[in-house]
Amino acid sequence: QKAAESAAQKINADTDLEIARLTSVLRDKDISLQSNVDKAVREIERQRDNLQNDLNNAQIEKQNSENLLKDKYKTQIRDRDEAIEVLLDEAKESPAGAKGLLLLPYFSGERTPIHDANARGVFFGLNLTHSRGDMFRALLEGIAYGTRHVTDTFSELGQKPSTLFAVGGGTKNSLWLQATSDITGIDQKVREKTIGASYGNAFMASLAISLVEKADISTWNPVHKHITARSNAIYSSHYNIFLALYEKTKDLMCKI
Repeated sequence: QKAAESAAQKINADTDLEIARLTSVLRDKDISLQSNVDKAVREIERQRDNLQNDLNNAQIEKQNSENLLKDKYKTQIRDRDEAIEVLLDEAKESPAGAKGLLLLPYFSGERTPIHDANARGVFFGLNLTHSRGDMFRALLEGIAYGTRHVTDTFSELGQKPSTLFAVGGGTKNSLWLQATSDITGIDQKVREKTIGASYGNAFMASLAISLVEKADISTWNPVHKHITARSNAIYSSHYNIFLALYEKTKDLMCKI
């Protein structure tokens, strides 16, 4: 009997020890698990904060870049306007005909009157005596020769233009205006508002719904100044070369 009781007590004691051991192990595991969870939460929060900081920095950098681009664009506009004024002053020092330098202004093909998508721009006659001003004057004159090609086409059809009405950015360039009249042989009227087709479209829309009469154009957009054509033998000679130059190079243009 005593032996059985002793064995039972030992079993109970061993059981209690095992339960205590298991309880300790489970408690340690709970503590470890909680610690791991806490670490994971802190890591997630750290990564979230880092991402938020990266986002804030990216937004600041984006804003700074946009401001920089705006400032750069404003500077470029100012520099471009100043550069054009410098080029115009230099071109005015070049004589009519740009000292024998010609330009075909076909930088994106050409429509009327040659209808050639393969037409290309060409500087012709360039030599070491030519300056930047000569090149700029040749460019302006080349566009004017192109305008004469159009007006001559009208004349060939029996509808010779008597007056040109100038709009757009070219109206701010006195040399270009005068060269256009001198080369075409047609006087120009520069309107007060020179923003181009949109203003004319507005007038035509008003005309279509009877808000204005055709004669109202003189008050809608009055003439600001007149450009009188002046005869120049150099321009006449260069115009013939201009026409011939395209004819002699058009077959080559489509190969490049």
